[in-house]
Amino acid sequence: KILGAASSAKILRRHVSPCAHLAMVHPSMDSDRSTSASPSRDANVDGPQMKKARYGSSGMQKSMLGMVSEIHSTAIQEQAYILKRKFMKRWTMQDPAHGMIWLPDILKTIMDTYQFERMNNILQLGSTARVYRGATHTRAAHSIGTAYLSLELMLHLLDVQPELFEEPFNLTFRDVTCLAIAGLCHDLGHPLFSHMFEAYVQKVASKNMLAKHPEGYEGTPEGVAELRKYTEWTHEQASVEMFRHLLLTNPDVKSGLVGFGLEEVDFVFIEELISPPAEMGDLLGSEAVEWPCKGRPHTHAFLYEIVSNWRSGADVDKFDYFTRDAFYLGL
Repeated sequence: KILGAASSAKILRRHVSPCAHLAMVHPSMDSDRSTSASPSRDANVDGPQMKKARYGSSGMQKSMLGMVSEIHSTAIQEQAYILKRKFMKRWTMQDPAHGMIWLPDILKTIMDTYQFERMNNILQLGSTARVYRGATHTRAAHSIGTAYLSLELMLHLLDVQPELFEEPFNLTFRDVTCLAIAGLCHDLGHPLFSHMFEAYVQKVASKNMLAKHPEGYEGTPEGVAELRKYTEWTHEQASVEMFRHLLLTNPDVKSGLVGFGLEEVDFVFIEELISPPAEMGDLLGSEAVEWPCKGRPHTHAFLYEIVSNWRSGADVDKFDYFTRDAFYLGL
């Protein structure tokens, strides 16, 4: 199954990461505005990585905006221009799974926080590294890759369907930025040993609590609520809480995002992207269910299937770890 997933991931990368089409905001634009993960920060020096990023597979320099032109409405052209300008300043790095990748520079402020940095000490596959000694990649690397694929997928949709800039969708750079942030922060709540500790919390911790209250503590409303904290705890919920904690303890990060153009409703949207409301499942097979999300209206439902796909489970989170895990496992 793992080998099949790895092969599928390679196929998906060719479609989900269409770098040749992402001319509007890809690192082909104005390299003197970019920052790099390499020790050299000289914006006037072209290193081999930036040269590789600036040119497509054909060796020709990429154009500014592949699909949007004068034939489109003024609204489309304006939003495409704003999107390009917002993402002009970016952060680049060489990634083992995806090659040269990039993120908007504003996301670097999140990556420099303690809440994100702690994921550099959490192995993606936990104790699996005891058997597959190469599986030492971290949750931080996976989160960066997921954010990158979120951008690649969303920007490709906008490139081939620029009408998404218009009614009834009216997508803007805020939607794209929120998806990238959600991809970057979707695993913030992972504890030590990742999913193994999650199972520990749900099973062992709940048993210990019940052992302390043999008189039937779980029979009271308060006891049931307390018990559910353990039995229904997930890392997605913890990631939402950690994201809130990140913004609360790092006011400069939130003020920077607000200065970038995000609004309060966008932070609600990011939380819903990380952990979609449980009521989303009720939408399947029913048209009478009220739209449960507050961050975006029902016209934006497809955005909720990119980072954490509540409908099918096929999302950029899996696209990244299929490729990354197979690489580090040596499969």
